[in-house]
Amino acid sequence: MRHLVKTNFEPLFKNFFDLETPAFGNSEFMPPVNIAENEHEYHLEFFLAGYKKEDLKVKLENDHLTVSAQSSTEKTEENEKKHYTRREYISKAFSRSFYIPEQIKEKDIQAQYENGILTLVLPKAVKQQAKEISIK
Repeated sequence: MRHLVKTNFEPLFKNFFDLETPAFGNSEFMPPVNIAENEHEYHLEFFLAGYKKEDLKVKLENDHLTVSAQSSTEKTEENEKKHYTRREYISKAFSRSFYIPEQIKEKDIQAQYENGILTLVLPKAVKQQAKEISIK
């Protein structure tokens, strides 16, 4: 019979992979996003691995951009037949909003979802030059 020795590393791995930790637990899910800006446009990249394109919604309304999704891993008959001992590969519903401080050319917005990355390009509207008004 072998003698099993517990090490001090066991609690570390148990807590790291435990779904009740804040990183994976019941806390609200917020997908990470990269935002870049230049003089012509805003460029946003959302990391959304595990979602289908049909799950995602992008909306621009009153200077607010909202990106949201519904869970793509809802209960299905196939998933119910499986008896998971651990399930970390889950896509949760989320909604994330951003204030856009400038006018955007709404008709020229581009959205692409590829390899788990949602890319949005929001072209800025041309700023009006200062105009001197003559006094009569």
